[in-house]
Amino acid sequence: MNNEIFYSYQPLYLRGGIRNLSEEELCEIDGLAELLAEPDENRERIERLWTDNEKFFILTNNTQNIYYDTF
Repeated sequence: MNNEIFYSYQPLYLRGGIRNLSEEELCEIDGLAELLAEPDENRERIERLWTDNEKFFILTNNTQNIYYDTF
């Protein structure tokens, strides 16, 4: 407990909106969603993505964005 990621957090590369993503990036997200649909069966693959793919684990939220938007 207490290690959960809040729903307000999202990968930083999604900050510009989903409409700015390439077809390849959308397919990556679809693949991740398929893995997360059955997390127990895909735990090792999810963990590998989390540790090896930087763009999935650098997270941001609206509170953090205030600093970037202001300065």
